[in-house]
Amino acid sequence: MPKHESEYSEDYSLKVYSPDEIEFFMQGDRREIDRLLLHGINNLAIVLVKHAKDEERMFRGLGTAEEVKIRSEWVDAQIKAQGLRNNMMTKVAESSVTWAVIIFLGFTLKAIVEYAYTLIRAKVG
Repeated sequence: MPKHESEYSEDYSLKVYSPDEIEFFMQGDRREIDRLLLHGINNLAIVLVKHAKDEERMFRGLGTAEEVKIRSEWVDAQIKAQGLRNNMMTKVAESSVTWAVIIFLGFTLKAIVEYAYTLIRAKVG
């Protein structure tokens, strides 16, 4: 009795034949071509079934559609909160720079006024 797909322990991969290999097979016995086709179809089925099982296992691991939606909403909320935090930090940084410029201008104006006052007192004095 032939082995079932689940009894195969080795990894199967798909084979792509070159045009020369195809021509070589076409010159041979048709039974050989049928054998290659059947093995190719079988290997394709094994690879696809394994891939489908892996995907099903992955989707089961993700949870139900409702669970995925809840996680998606949570991630969206985290992204939004981070965006708000970034905006706040930008405003704080801009405000700090504005206050630094105002203070600098205030000290500069005070120095100019004191210098002018000193010059005036020296001329008047």
